[in-house]
Amino acid sequence: LPLPLVLVYAAQLRRSQSKALRVMVAFLGTGPLGVLFYNVLPACGPIHVFGSAFPFHPLSTAAALHMPLTAVAIPGARNAIPSLHMTWVLLIWWNSKGLSPWIRAIACTFVWATVLATMGTGEHYFIDLVVALPFSLLVQGLSSLSLPLRAGPRRVSILFGTFAMLLWLALLSFATRLFWTSPVLPWTMVAVTLGASLTLWRRLLDASTQETQSVLSLPAAQARARRAAG
Repeated sequence: LPLPLVLVYAAQLRRSQSKALRVMVAFLGTGPLGVLFYNVLPACGPIHVFGSAFPFHPLSTAAALHMPLTAVAIPGARNAIPSLHMTWVLLIWWNSKGLSPWIRAIACTFVWATVLATMGTGEHYFIDLVVALPFSLLVQGLSSLSLPLRAGPRRVSILFGTFAMLLWLALLSFATRLFWTSPVLPWTMVAVTLGASLTLWRRLLDASTQETQSVLSLPAAQARARRAAG
């Protein structure tokens, strides 16, 4: 993770110090904030729960349906949801916008490799990666320091990221039966979460870019005004 972070940070630093600062603040703030949400729904990945049975002997749908939701005393850190690895690579990918195609390609490769690695090693469930999207949107909103806190895109990103993540954690904690009513319901919720997070992320980055360009162009505009007045 430090390798693509340094790459994106250095590339942004050459273009804009404010964008580079946003990358660093987002990356450093993810850890402490993520630990707080780990305690909302403490969970371990499937490898810690099912051991050698993962991934070649998964539970049947009927068995999973009748499995009670209860605390289990097993070794392992309760750091499954939201996935911070997924959050970090999403922030790297999002903040590589506007950089050269080869840097974007490296960032994109890390995103997909992280999806495969976190699930393939059994450290995360699929839903951990889904919840990482609104969480990363929240972090992106908090770290968009070039925008006022009351700015629409930043405020909406923070509020939606917080609400969507807490809603998922609440449903997974107290209403798991809801997801078994029909496969359409959880997959629709996943699609809405992903679609809304990506849309709001794009609006937030566009607003941040416009704000940065306005700040950078202000000295030039002031200089032209002084020359015209002189």
